[in-house]
Amino acid sequence: IEKYESLDEDAPASWAAQRDDVMALLGSSRDKVLKLLEILEDDEAMRKRATFKSIDEFYQEFNLTVDDVDGLVHYAKVVYDCGNYSLSSDLCKQYRGIMALDSESLTKEHVSCTWGALASYLLNAEFDEAADVILKLDDYLENTKMSKQEV
Repeated sequence: IEKYESLDEDAPASWAAQRDDVMALLGSSRDKVLKLLEILEDDEAMRKRATFKSIDEFYQEFNLTVDDVDGLVHYAKVVYDCGNYSLSSDLCKQYRGIMALDSESLTKEHVSCTWGALASYLLNAEFDEAADVILKLDDYLENTKMSKQEV
């Protein structure tokens, strides 16, 4: 819409309503994970996270649920769809860091987040990070018990 305005043209009328819908979705997605985002920005909380032996310790310490943490993947996807690839890759990195505490299971959200991180890194021209993610995906594909369709 701003691009049209800078060209002294009118944007299609449907775009304003669509923009409002997207902004509402972005806001509601952020609100659902706000507690977790605050934890992730707290240096002391992150130092504590480094000492945890399991994902359950993380959930208990910060009074979170699996849905709270999985909501981070949904929020990262919404942010990605809005074109903020840098924030999306940061959110995916945080999610993968949390899920590293649970080395036993590989969820659909974890795999989805890994693919999202790869796309975000590529779109931000962060090729070294993208190469690392590609290696992780290759490892997942080689060793996973999930169907290839799920990965």
